[in-house]
Amino acid sequence: MAGRIAPGRRADLTVLSVDPVHASTDELTDAPVVLTVTGGHVTHRGPSNPGR
Repeated sequence: MAGRIAPGRRADLTVLSVDPVHASTDELTDAPVVLTVTGGHVTHRGPSNPGR
């Protein structure tokens, strides 16, 4: 079943270097991707401290 986060289920997610709720459009557009998880596996791992 898609669209649920629960123990034992796999989630696809992307972690950005900024908070997408509070970032401006420009910040969000230029934000590096820190981590991507697809099918329960890390498929991309960006810099550990982007922008620092």
